[in-house]
Amino acid sequence: MRIELTNKTHWRDDHIRAFLVRGIQDERPDLCKRGAPAMHVTVAYARRHNHSGYAYFHSRTMRLRLPKENPDKVTFAAIVAHELAHTRGLKHDMMNGCATYGLTGRWRELYAWAEALPLEIKLKVSKHKPGPDLKLIHSEKMLKAAMTREKRAVTLRKKWQGKVRYYSQKLQQAAMVVS
Repeated sequence: MRIELTNKTHWRDDHIRAFLVRGIQDERPDLCKRGAPAMHVTVAYARRHNHSGYAYFHSRTMRLRLPKENPDKVTFAAIVAHELAHTRGLKHDMMNGCATYGLTGRWRELYAWAEALPLEIKLKVSKHKPGPDLKLIHSEKMLKAAMTREKRAVTLRKKWQGKVRYYSQKLQQAAMVVS
């Protein structure tokens, strides 16, 4: 199964992907087959401290929203299943009162497996700024390249000056012969 994930949050991609894989295995086994088209998932922040989602009917596109702090993994798994049901073609009137999709009844028991999955923040990668030693090496390299360009420009100028001089003389000689 292929999942094209666009993660706009600070939650780790591989952890979100684990929720999606489990949900797709349960709700969309047709996407688990070899050569099946990819599921397009965008994950962003929720405006408030809640979980939500949106999916197109009979599609492979859905958007999920997670809170910035303390997401409930069980609720997130239920939202994933609910939105995957939309991608299968189910509408809300078909899901009403259903614990699998409607966050009613024993839905927390159905998605208790989500508690075992991690959902952690991405590690921040600090960008290393080059020091004076690396900047000196870079500057020397750039100076050498500039000097090479300068030499080539001088050579090119001399070449064209020579051609202008040659053809000027030819033109003068032709004018003398005519007169």
